[in-house]
Amino acid sequence: TRTTAVFIQKYLNSKGFNVNNELFKDNSLYFNPNALITRGEAFIMINNALIIETNMINTSEKLKYTDTDSIPSWALQSIKNLTAYQIIQGDSNNAINSDKITSRAEGAELCYKLLKQLELNDLNNSSTNSGDLK
Repeated sequence: TRTTAVFIQKYLNSKGFNVNNELFKDNSLYFNPNALITRGEAFIMINNALIIETNMINTSEKLKYTDTDSIPSWALQSIKNLTAYQIIQGDSNNAINSDKITSRAEGAELCYKLLKQLELNDLNNSSTNSGDLK
């Protein structure tokens, strides 16, 4: 698990983020790789990956989920962005359930949608750059 933390730190630093050792000084306290994560925390990770790998900008998407008022402030912008990009949507009751634990199926679906969005971004970038070579 320490190897994972070091890899993440090096990756983020290579992308221009200044991640210091304080985040990873005690795996159980700060990084805690074996802890369960909430849907809100998963949404933040997916959103951050999109920001790092694309030119995604924050959206002012007005949320229409039945539980919008219970979304933590720290997850709100990520949920707005992922809703706008159609990566997440409400459940059958139109709730986002940001405080619930993420299931493996939900995690896999989020990863799949992230990869699809990155693929679309690559396609859009390659089509706008085609013909630029001289």
